[in-house]
Amino acid sequence: MERIGEVLLNKKELSEYLNCSMGTIDNLMKEGRINYIKIGKMVRFDKEDIDKTLGILKMRGVRMVKNLELRKRLADG
Repeated sequence: MERIGEVLLNKKELSEYLNCSMGTIDNLMKEGRINYIKIGKMVRFDKEDIDKTLGILKMRGVRMVKNLELRKRLADG
């Protein structure tokens, strides 16, 4: 069984995981393209949910961000 700390990512960890800027994460949040959990002033992201979201967007052919490295990751599956 995984511990909560291993499943939830903060904004910096998510930006490193997706290889994009924290500004891009902010934009994705504002656009409602990724789900997040807000606890007080903290924002956390469920890694499994992010993976599922990226998979769904990939199947639909949606390009979420302009970051070329993320596009390559999405294309490589």
